[in-house]
Amino acid sequence: MEPLAAKNPSRILLVQSRDRLLPDLPDPLAHRAAHHLRRLGVEVRLGTTVEVLAPDRLALAGETWHGAVVWTAGLVGAPLLCVPAPETVFKQRLAVRDTLQLPDWDNVYAIGDLAAAKVRDRSEYLTGVAPEALQQGVHVARNLQRQRRGAPPQPFAYLDKGRLAVIGGYGAVGKIGPVSLSGFWPWLLWFAVHGWYLPGAAPAIALPARPNATPITPAIGNTNSPTGGGVNFDRLTVTNAPQVLQGFPTNNLQGLFAEVPLRPGQPVAEAALAAYGLTWGQPQSETTPLSEFTSLPGVKILQPEGFENRDLLQLLTDPTLSPLTKQRYYLNSLFWSAFAAREPEITDRLTTETSLWQRVYISRPLNQTLLVYGEVAPTAQYTNRFVNLGLSGVANLQTGQLDGRQSVNNLVGMLLGGVFLAVNPAPLREGLQEARSQQEAGAAFAPLTTQVPPATRRAINQRLNESLFYGDLVSGLEQVSGRLAFSQSLEPNHSSLFQVRAGLHRRVLTLSQRDIPEPTAGPTEIASVRTSLDKFPLTFLGATVPTNLPSHQAEAAQVVATTPDGREFVQELGSPLTTVPVGIQRSILAFDRIELGRVDRQTARLADFRGFASLPSLEAAWNGSSNGFQYAVNSGIWFNVAPNAAGPVADNNRGAIEPSLGAFGSALVNWSYVQVEREGDHVTAVTYNAPILRMAWNSAATPDNNNLVSLAYAFRRQVQGWEFALTPGAALVFDAAESRGIAFVQGNFATFGGLEVNGSIESDRQVFWRLEGTQRLGPQWAVGGYAQNFREIVQGIDTRVGGTAYGLTVKYTLPQSRLGLESQVGIAEDSVEARFRGSLRF
Repeated sequence: MEPLAAKNPSRILLVQSRDRLLPDLPDPLAHRAAHHLRRLGVEVRLGTTVEVLAPDRLALAGETWHGAVVWTAGLVGAPLLCVPAPETVFKQRLAVRDTLQLPDWDNVYAIGDLAAAKVRDRSEYLTGVAPEALQQGVHVARNLQRQRRGAPPQPFAYLDKGRLAVIGGYGAVGKIGPVSLSGFWPWLLWFAVHGWYLPGAAPAIALPARPNATPITPAIGNTNSPTGGGVNFDRLTVTNAPQVLQGFPTNNLQGLFAEVPLRPGQPVAEAALAAYGLTWGQPQSETTPLSEFTSLPGVKILQPEGFENRDLLQLLTDPTLSPLTKQRYYLNSLFWSAFAAREPEITDRLTTETSLWQRVYISRPLNQTLLVYGEVAPTAQYTNRFVNLGLSGVANLQTGQLDGRQSVNNLVGMLLGGVFLAVNPAPLREGLQEARSQQEAGAAFAPLTTQVPPATRRAINQRLNESLFYGDLVSGLEQVSGRLAFSQSLEPNHSSLFQVRAGLHRRVLTLSQRDIPEPTAGPTEIASVRTSLDKFPLTFLGATVPTNLPSHQAEAAQVVATTPDGREFVQELGSPLTTVPVGIQRSILAFDRIELGRVDRQTARLADFRGFASLPSLEAAWNGSSNGFQYAVNSGIWFNVAPNAAGPVADNNRGAIEPSLGAFGSALVNWSYVQVEREGDHVTAVTYNAPILRMAWNSAATPDNNNLVSLAYAFRRQVQGWEFALTPGAALVFDAAESRGIAFVQGNFATFGGLEVNGSIESDRQVFWRLEGTQRLGPQWAVGGYAQNFREIVQGIDTRVGGTAYGLTVKYTLPQSRLGLESQVGIAEDSVEARFRGSLRF
């Protein structure tokens, strides 16, 4: 037992039966509250209960104090003296339904710390604090209205806006949503919230009745009054004039907007901008007229003695000034942001011009061939020199423009074949000299001296033609300007041929040029404007008040401020008038906003080229066959004297990068098997089978110049009266960035009566199909039609774009000639499409 010490007559002891304070708040806030209380001298006992409480003593577990005891503890409900007594639960509070009604009384509600209300969908009770009681009061009022209408009451759902607990010494802890608070700021927030919700916080001042007083002469003045602000200044003093809250500093902008009405579209002189240190795209300098504020923010009184800026005071109170003078003379509360370019609003006016560039050439070919059969052995030797010198250029035939740089590429490639004029193999040179001398002597054609039979020679010739065909099929040249070819061996069932070629290699170019000059600055104009003069005119009622009244008399006045929409704010002033009530009863937050802008213009040139370029190239090719096996391999190099220019593009500064030098290669392997069916001496059917593997590679692969690996299987069967063919296959197309697979099927059906049907289907990024049929009407003419779901383009691997097309096909074969002409006219989407092609049979 320990008595209270005399030198410490009072002690504050906080006893909590739980192991922490404030169970409704997080642990860190509870620890801060306990620490704060201990710093204030409060003894905090956690996990402790009170065993004995008497007026002169207090007993805890193992401790007892004697002396006067002041006891404060949690709330319990006060008992209701009625019969029967209502049911009580937690802390003697009244049991209530979820609607806050008593269980046995539909017309009796309980709220606040008298009601044992629970958190919705949970088992714990509400704590009984004021925010809960406020929401419960509103809910009960609404339920009573519902009951008067005959509707059932609704359950109560508490909206927890947060918890604040004051712990003394200007300190508090609290939690609002996910944010935890502690210290002075939650204490200030608690004070503001309780002051806001405190009933009757607004003071009411009653004016005393003075029947013997001198009548008060009122005077009315406002900014719209024709008598001006002088009325206000004469009738009101510094202590009773309305107060204005100025939110931002002000500047005198007479030099910037001199003689310029403040309305959108009005230009502002560049010299005036420079005088205020305003430059587009540059930060505002620290020492400019804009930094010299002529009025600072704060609470201002509309009297000459209480306003620091006479100009602004005149503008606010003198309606005799003209609108133009008010606008350009002074602007209130300007808030300046950085005078820099924002994200521009771009308006495009695009003029598109499409042009077609074509390659035009003229050449004179020289073709020399020597084929020597063995005298006895069934072999042959083939030698060929081909020179096709000429001139070539790229031009726009619509405008007559010449593409000089790509024309140089064409010309070099056409002249490159001239190197073969210096190469003249001895067998070819000697054979041609012998033939020329016999021709000059007038000798007739000499018979062949070989003993190789004609059928064998025809087989050798067929083998040679197939080798030349496959060699041209895999060639990387679109036009040959020179060639040297000679055979290592030619036999009926075997061939080996080597060729060196010069000419033009075709490559797809995707070039893009963007010439975007600096924009031409337009005049600076007022983009938008809003002034406080137009939005917030000041209006108030003033009254003269005697200031020399006897001490036993009292005087009162009333200042009324009226907004433009008719709302009134009253400020009561009592005698003596030297004291002003605390707080701003009439305030205006007025600020002006002026936005300057300008329209800059620039004319940009955008040029794009996507098409073929014919580049000088050298190529070596080796091809041959053995029985049914065919092969062809070639490789070469090309160079581009103008890799960044083609057509309208003079400088490829935005397109794909093109090299000046590149290499290419391709290969084809084919194995064919022919099966002949006979009945006696007659052939009844022929079946042709051929798997085909093809590869193509280039050192500068792009989406338009892909590498390719394809595998196909060709099947053809001919019977008496008709034939059909089917070729399925797949291909892998790839470049440095991506790869994709392509599947395709091609088919053909023909009859000896002249009907021919061709079809194909291809699955790439989408499915493309084509079907064409023709009927021969005679030896020279055939007509038919076609339908397809794509339109052809002329660039790269991707040679198709989606779009339905259909039309008429007409074919014509020249009499006594291997030449043929084909024309197609049809509808492609919404346009007419025409195509003309020629063919040569050999």
